[in-house]
This record gives sequence, C-alpha cells and structure tokens, in this order.
Amino acid sequence: MSHSAPDLLAVGIDVGGTKLKVCAATLDGRILAISEARGPAGRHTQQVLEDVQACVTSALQTSAAVLGREVTTGAVGLVTPGVIGENGIALTPNNPGMETSLPADTIAALLDVQSVAWANDVKAAALADYQWGEPKAPAAASTSTSAQGSLPVLLSTESH
Repeated sequence: MSHSAPDLLAVGIDVGGTKLKVCAATLDGRILAISEARGPAGRHTQQVLEDVQACVTSALQTSAAVLGREVTTGAVGLVTPGVIGENGIALTPNNPGMETSLPADTIAALLDVQSVAWANDVKAAALADYQWGEPKAPAAASTSTSAQGSLPVLLSTESH
C-alpha cells in the first residue's frame, strides 16, 4: 500500500430481518466490494451491529485490495425496515431491540465517522430505482436494490 492519503469510500448498509448486506463504493458510485451476513430472524440489535462492523471491515479490506491502495470510510448510508424517527425505529418485527436503539448513531461511533445517513429500506430502494434504474454493472446487479439505495441516500437525506 502507498503512503498517500487513503481513498474515501461510500459505504452502504442494508439491515434486514435475516440478512445484512454492505457495499463499499467509490464516491462516484462504482461498487468495489459487497459483504453480507445471514442470521436467524429475531437476532438482537447488538448481534446485528457486530455483524455490521464485521461486514464493513471485510468490504473495506476487499476494496483496498481491488484498488491497490489504502481506503477509509468517507460517507455511510444505512437502510433499515420500520418507521424511522428521532427516538429509534417503530414497527421492526424481526430485530428485537431496534425499536429502542438509534443504529445510525451507534454505527457512526463504530466506524468513527461523524454521521450516518439513515432511511427506510423501501424508500431507499425506490430512490435507487429512480436514480439508477436497472443496474448495468455485474457488481451492481448482484447488490440488493436497497443496499444500492443506501448510496444515493447519502446524497439526498439529512444525516442523523
């Protein structure tokens, strides 16, 4: 790895009830790496957040290998099911503890970033469809629409 400043990457995080998917991309949207974790429905928020950290680490390591240089997180987008509000997430049937947590704040602290843009997964998927249409690159095609949606969420929602 070179000694120049690390490349800044965008990280998209899609938390679902049984699957977590993370993608790392250049700031212009080129997806470099995808990492995912699966678990049974009903995993507690703490386990989900540990999986987020492991998947982000994996995606950043893969991205550094692809680019052949150091990388760091420049922006993070998070999508989750449920109704997102200032006090947490309402209506989260599959992740106990999410309704009393603020995962964007916790993830910001875990990843040492100032803030995380946070949106509902269905809204993010709709935004991705609107902004990007059908994925054209093979890497993008293998990424779930809502994980892709977390990247434009970085640009179009307020950070929480």
